[in-house]
Amino acid sequence: MRNFPTLVTERLDLVEIQQSHLKDLFTLFGNRKVTEFYNLLPLVEEQEGQKLLDWFQSRFKDELGIRWGIALKAVIDFGFNELDINRIEAEVMQGNIASEKLLEKQNFTKEGVLRKWMFWNGQHYDMTMYSLLKNEYRHK
Repeated sequence: MRNFPTLVTERLDLVEIQQSHLKDLFTLFGNRKVTEFYNLLPLVEEQEGQKLLDWFQSRFKDELGIRWGIALKAVIDFGFNELDINRIEAEVMQGNIASEKLLEKQNFTKEGVLRKWMFWNGQHYDMTMYSLLKNEYRHK
């Protein structure tokens, strides 16, 4: 995929995270509530967001992932209908009830626990694996 896709919903336009969003990244990822279940320590200085921005952009450039970070249904529709992928996965840190409820509301299946799967901040964490298959999505 050459150009970053923009997704438009009734309430939101999901656009590529760019340099002009650096201050917004800092505001968002400087909040402890946001980073509590995100394998990232809260940002302390605005320029720390540059590494995060660079990582998001490199994941897209290297065709490893796309990061919009919001509006799950629009992202699912795009993945299955435009990218023609078969499976969408989500790993959720144990205790992140809000994310689990969001995935379950979108009919993701809870597959199990990846024991001590994520290493972050000097500690191993269990992660819950969720998935949604294309044929399941079309029938729900």
